[in-house]
Amino acid sequence: MHLINDAHFDHFDQAFLVTNDSDLLGPVRLLRNTFADKKIKVIAPPYRRHSKELWAAADKRGQNSEEHMARHLLPETAVDENGIELFRRPADYAPLT
Repeated sequence: MHLINDAHFDHFDQAFLVTNDSDLLGPVRLLRNTFADKKIKVIAPPYRRHSKELWAAADKRGQNSEEHMARHLLPETAVDENGIELFRRPADYAPLT
């Protein structure tokens, strides 16, 4: 629902959804019907089939490569200014070597 809220507050002109989850079809359709000036680009993760319905509802479509995903991963960990760990990237998300 952040997508709809951000559209309402005019926080974006174009949203990029990296997903192949057809559960997002409803929010994408709602956004397109309610905020006609907002654009949606659906980007499928590598090696995943895209949702035909979700792709049809988007203004633009794309497919990420494995290399692109590896270049833009979160770091393994992040700490705040007090040295407290904020998050740890799941091992399954580690770059392929």
